[in-house]
Amino acid sequence: MPVLQVRGLGVLYGDKRVFGGVSFAVARGDCLGIVGRNGEGKTTLFRAIAGQLAPEEGSVQLARGARCAFLEQVPELCAGQTVLAEAETALAGLIAHRTRLADVAARMSDEVDPELLEEYGRLAASFESAGGYAAETRLRQTLFGLGFRDRDLDTPVARLSGGQRVRLALAKLLLSEPDLLLLDEPTNHLDIQGAEWLSQFLKVFRGAVVLVAHDRYFLDQVSTGILELDSGTACHYRGNYSAFVRQKTERQAREAETYARQQTEAAKLKDYIARYMAGNRSTMAKSRLKALSRMVFIPKPRQGPAMKLRLTQAELGGREVARLKGLGKAYPGRVLFSGFMATIFRGDRLGLVGPNGSGKTTLLRLLLGEEVPSEGGAEWGGGVKVGYLPQEDVPFDRPEASVLDTFMEATGTLPAEARSWLARFLFIGEHVLTPVGALSGGERTRLALARLVLSEANTLVLDEPTNHLDLPAREALEEALAGYPGTLIMVTHDRYFLDRLATRLWVFADGGVHDHQGNYSSYRQDLLRRREAPQPPPARAAQGQPQRGRKAERRDLQAVERRIEALEAEKMALESRLAEPDTHRLGQAKGLYARYREVVAETERLYGEWAALHGDEPGGGIR
Repeated sequence: MPVLQVRGLGVLYGDKRVFGGVSFAVARGDCLGIVGRNGEGKTTLFRAIAGQLAPEEGSVQLARGARCAFLEQVPELCAGQTVLAEAETALAGLIAHRTRLADVAARMSDEVDPELLEEYGRLAASFESAGGYAAETRLRQTLFGLGFRDRDLDTPVARLSGGQRVRLALAKLLLSEPDLLLLDEPTNHLDIQGAEWLSQFLKVFRGAVVLVAHDRYFLDQVSTGILELDSGTACHYRGNYSAFVRQKTERQAREAETYARQQTEAAKLKDYIARYMAGNRSTMAKSRLKALSRMVFIPKPRQGPAMKLRLTQAELGGREVARLKGLGKAYPGRVLFSGFMATIFRGDRLGLVGPNGSGKTTLLRLLLGEEVPSEGGAEWGGGVKVGYLPQEDVPFDRPEASVLDTFMEATGTLPAEARSWLARFLFIGEHVLTPVGALSGGERTRLALARLVLSEANTLVLDEPTNHLDLPAREALEEALAGYPGTLIMVTHDRYFLDRLATRLWVFADGGVHDHQGNYSSYRQDLLRRREAPQPPPARAAQGQPQRGRKAERRDLQAVERRIEALEAEKMALESRLAEPDTHRLGQAKGLYARYREVVAETERLYGEWAALHGDEPGGGIR
């Protein structure tokens, strides 16, 4: 039986029909991805499903007793709570159950009462069946999987960034274990590791999922069906995103062939009628006229507007595009990376990947001279001309200026040529007169790309270039970059984009940067192979060692540092294991979390010892 049934759904805005006749069903274990161009009504459909919008036509029906949880782009959270306390509100029922169990246990310690024993047994059995004993592990597993760490758990919600708040809201939704999950762009604020964890979670999720997403790699991993909104109608496809692309291409080819065949047949009939209606074959001509009048003409297959990009470059420049010489960046209390040595060569298609906050954008800014390194340096090669697309709000000097004027000022083009170029980026007609300050995020990105096209740069530095772009625009950008003859340096969480374009990765992990030759899929395969390889047992701290004097402790400073590094590495490995959805299912979480607490306690103890030793060693530090 479906968890969600949508029948003939239609929504109007004034006299304009956003969409109509939308019907589909989602059962347990299904994950339906909703896709379409910006403006086709994806968010409107989502709001109608979530009950936030009353449709003019059709109905939305949940299975009896089914619980629905909806992830909004701007979630409501309690600013006064810590991250851990706010996440625990999703487990309020289990926590109340645990409190009752503790109360009965306390009463039992004061008196022996058969009724209390029976009550305790009932409560314990129901608590276990509800997953109560695994709740703490599941809570931390979910928070760690979505990018939080132990140090974040006591952070007040009021101090979280917008992306962190969305991730916390998502954690609460997943912990509440609803029957239906409605997720609006769930990977927008996740790094690659977080998106990987969420995809693994959804694969084993027992309920139904409906999501809006532009993340094609994510859709490929989790979706069992795709619903595409196009020109006010909806078409349902079985399978993941790649299957949808294949089926849609085949459908469009069949429709185009059927349309062409019908048009050819109609043209022949019209020609015969015109030639013989007044002649000796008029009877046959009249017969064909009747046949023509009975034909039901199918509409011409429509192709939506698409970005038409062709990137060019100026002179090739030298073989070495950039050289990094022991580059490092640190902030008070935190080292992003240190001593990084690398060379970027002409024609490299380099992707920078890693967790949020690991230093990817910082490295780009160091390359561009927008930040000062803590150590080492970076320099561009001879003849390099850089074009840069920043991650967030694309800067425009005059927000009151029109799209047309902004483009002409930046490129030196005349109005007719500028309009022609802008049309390739979907700025058509009166749209070019819109002030740039009134543009949406996607429109600002498209205008920035339009300027970049005419810059003739031979090296493009792109920081999250697919942000705010819908799927067709992303695909058009990929096509353009695939044919670009220059060098690409790009930060992106779009794994589909990386797979298509990157031939080399700089992976930010474990406080360093690692060079990988290949795209994202090849890196992921290497990572899985390393994880599956047998690992040596973790070294344990020596127990019962006698206290040593201060001189002996100073001689052991390096040994303490090495031990801290080993424990930090083990802590990160344990956090990764605890973040994997299969860990709890396979019954491994309890032992792993016990070891995790041991590692945290031992690390804190050693940091205290290191601080004391370090105080006697000026200039010392963890390397």
